[in-house]
Amino acid sequence: MKNRLALLLLATFIFYRPLLYATDWIAKAHIFVPTAGLVETILPPNLHKIFPDNSESLDGTLIAPSGDQVDIYSYFIGNAEEKELILEASATAPNESGKVAITYDIPDNFLSYRFSLLNNGAAELDSPGIMAEAIFHGNWIPISLNQKVTSAFYKKIRLTFPSSTTNGMEKKLSATGNYEGEDFSTTMISLPLSGDNGEIGNTMAIFPGSGLIIEKLIVGLSEKFAGQWYLPQFALSGNADGDQFEIPLDKILNFTTLIIKLRATDERPYEITSIQAKCKLKKIAFLAQTGGDYIFTVGSGQQIKSSPLPVSATDNQNLPIKQILGLTDIIKNPALDNDKKTASGYSKLVIYLIVTFFVIMVGTLLARFFWAMKK
Repeated sequence: MKNRLALLLLATFIFYRPLLYATDWIAKAHIFVPTAGLVETILPPNLHKIFPDNSESLDGTLIAPSGDQVDIYSYFIGNAEEKELILEASATAPNESGKVAITYDIPDNFLSYRFSLLNNGAAELDSPGIMAEAIFHGNWIPISLNQKVTSAFYKKIRLTFPSSTTNGMEKKLSATGNYEGEDFSTTMISLPLSGDNGEIGNTMAIFPGSGLIIEKLIVGLSEKFAGQWYLPQFALSGNADGDQFEIPLDKILNFTTLIIKLRATDERPYEITSIQAKCKLKKIAFLAQTGGDYIFTVGSGQQIKSSPLPVSATDNQNLPIKQILGLTDIIKNPALDNDKKTASGYSKLVIYLIVTFFVIMVGTLLARFFWAMKK
């Protein structure tokens, strides 16, 4: 009796377990990495999902060919305008060996990737005997002058000159980089539209993912329109005139649908024929210990860390080969609708639970009946 019941429970678990695992992800994609090194890839819109309770982070995990989970980091990418800042010396002091150390402050939101020592306004190509260090993640690390270094949010930089006779204060230090938030990649998305959402004048636009940063919307109409538009989810409104108008937004979309209301001055209903969204896309980066097929999964409930680059890469001045790769073979979980389980998915789950319960009960009763008959 006990053996039969145990076998029945085991069979039920084997049958039901794939269903549980089939509903804990939204989308999957592959990144084929040719060789070990630093890997960067842009997340397409349909692989963006807002992390619960954190409007600025995304959800996602990465599994290596070995089956181990890999740390991934997100940040913006693009062609930001390069800037050169002249750093101000904040402290000067001799050290125990009589050398002079000069410390410079770097703005908190400045992403630096080159430091140059200036003499009469020109960069010194050769700086013999000068040791350069920068604070990164709370620690002083050595860096090189007058050449590109790992891009990071360094807090301070310290130059140590060979002797106190060297007047380091006559030399200036520049930092080349860009300010945080200027470095991103953008794309235009044509959004599917859904009727009037039960109310005349309402149109619902459906986004491929959540957590997207929407710069603006471009709305097209079937005829010339004059009146007001409303975005109730953002409590925004404005005037529009013409058969096409733009809505400036620059907001994070924490949901996958957006309702647009139109109120015409002539009080007639107008049909929205198209909506395009200009979005900022995030990039993920990770250190691949080996080449092979890496699997990126969205919807597992794990937060992607935010950082300019993977910490393990920025701590190492001898960076591995950087590979810019694409995500391929993107598949969506059929049991889910965008970033939440569908009603049909939940219905199947309930049905399987009920069936499992009755199978166990009937099996138990039959086993007891035959056991009693034998006695």
